[in-house]
Parts: sequence; structure tokens; C-alpha cells
Amino acid sequence: PDLILEKDVKVAIRDFADEHYCFGWIQNSPRKSIVGEARCTKESANSLKKFMSEILNEDQNHTISIREYRDTLIRLHFTHFK
Repeated sequence: PDLILEKDVKVAIRDFADEHYCFGWIQNSPRKSIVGEARCTKESANSLKKFMSEILNEDQNHTISIREYRDTLIRLHFTHFK
């Protein structure tokens, strides 16, 4: 992806997730980091992880930590990424 300015990282991740039919949330944390959760198909999740790694690794000041959950009991459905 093209170089994305820091202020646009959340928007870029949200838009990518929407385009790949993921749902979830993303926001700033009190620790000056970005946190979120996404639920996607396995293929879309892999694409989203790759996208986030690429845009965050363009700047050495960013690190990324992704935790995968095998399954959850959440049964709520959202129509878009917020």
C-alpha cells in the first residue's frame, strides 16, 4: 500500500476491513496506541493482518501485535466496521 500518514492509519484499516467484509471496531487507547477487534473469514483475516503489518511497518516507530482467537461465543452481527 501507499505510505499512509499516522492520522490516517485507523481510517485505512477500517476501510480495508469494510472492503473485505469484516466487522468490529478500532480506536485510540489511553496508552497512545490503536486497539481494535475484527471478525472476518479466514481469508479476509489473513489479508487484513498483512495490510496492517505493511502499513505499520513503513514507520519503524510502530509495532503490531495481533492475537487470533479460534472461536468466540459472540453472536452479535454488525453491518459495518466502526
